[in-house]
Amino acid sequence: MDWSIINERFSLGGAPDLDGVAGLLRHGHTHAIDLRHTTNTIDLYALNFAYLWNPAIDDGGEKSVEWFTRSIAFAWGALLNPSSRIYVGCHQGNSRGPSTLYAILRTQGMSSEDAATLLSAKRPGAEVTYMQDAERALKALGY
Repeated sequence: MDWSIINERFSLGGAPDLDGVAGLLRHGHTHAIDLRHTTNTIDLYALNFAYLWNPAIDDGGEKSVEWFTRSIAFAWGALLNPSSRIYVGCHQGNSRGPSTLYAILRTQGMSSEDAATLLSAKRPGAEVTYMQDAERALKALGY
């Protein structure tokens, strides 16, 4: 399984197979945000986690405020339970996932620099590709 622990509440990675889902469960994950545009493993998530499929094409194009809002709202709902652990995943865990988790971390009070640094330190190769879009969404949401 290709995933990285970011902090005590969040992990980030690529599309899991059956063994990967089992690994996430062993590590206490309770929620999953799946950002892939197409997926044939929804059932691997949905049967095991509280699940959000929030698809987007990883094309470098602008991502909407609504796209970020769906993931942020889902994460905040999960975080109400102190034992929740959230997995954020896209195809490879290097673009949409880091951008989404960046936005979520920013809503928790983390600075832009600290969020980007944490993600790149904990998941080498991760890029906050959609940082400007995330910041636009955060501003629209009042953060």
